[in-house]
Amino acid sequence: MDNQSDRPERRLEQSPKALEALQRAHADQIAQQRRQMETHRGTERHGQASPESRTTRSPQGDNVEHVERTSSRTQRLEGRSPDEIAAIRASRPSEMRTDAAALWEPVHRRNYTEFSDRVANGKLQKGDHLESKTVWTDQIAPVGLTAPEQHVESEEFWHHHGNGPDFYRRMGESYPKLDEQLKKGRSAKELTNDPEFKEAAAFWYGNPPLKLEHYKDSYFCDESGHHRVALAHRYQLEGIPAQVREWEDKQ
Repeated sequence: MDNQSDRPERRLEQSPKALEALQRAHADQIAQQRRQMETHRGTERHGQASPESRTTRSPQGDNVEHVERTSSRTQRLEGRSPDEIAAIRASRPSEMRTDAAALWEPVHRRNYTEFSDRVANGKLQKGDHLESKTVWTDQIAPVGLTAPEQHVESEEFWHHHGNGPDFYRRMGESYPKLDEQLKKGRSAKELTNDPEFKEAAAFWYGNPPLKLEHYKDSYFCDESGHHRVALAHRYQLEGIPAQVREWEDKQ
């Protein structure tokens, strides 16, 4: 795997390009919600409000308030040192993870649409090599976006290759312990031979490896590894191991 500097401790706020993309998504969300609110208000002023508009107006206001709170938190992180950001995340981990996931969703959706169109039109070329690295989970697009046919929320999805929901639950819960051992200097091969960690090590580091396509700020799972991506998001894992292929403009 890659060195420590490339692990998920590389926070969003340390990546100007990613932060700019998220802030742009935030602004788009707020503007859209406000436009919807103004449309409803204008309709009601002219006596044309429908029952549906009256029932949806309040939730839309709540959504704007939520987006603005999220934007405020993001702004509070700007200009802070990595240590200060880590301390903020440690004090409110659940809140920060939820905010990050909400911010990344429109970014992934926009990037995947652009990626798919450019591949289909022959404007992108994929790299020749796969690089083994740990990828920050929030930068991996949800399976529901890249492979909606997988139906992540269905019971059938969690019965795969003879494994059931209990197996995948163990894998999701065991990864933080496995990752902790790796951070202490143990190798994936060593953990595969350790009775306590061998099942999880074989799942997360064995064959076939998780393969991700990298385009702009997003990583897409189009081949093997849908269950690992789904678990990473469900258990809010910080980052997971993968083999990454870069995509670039066609020369």
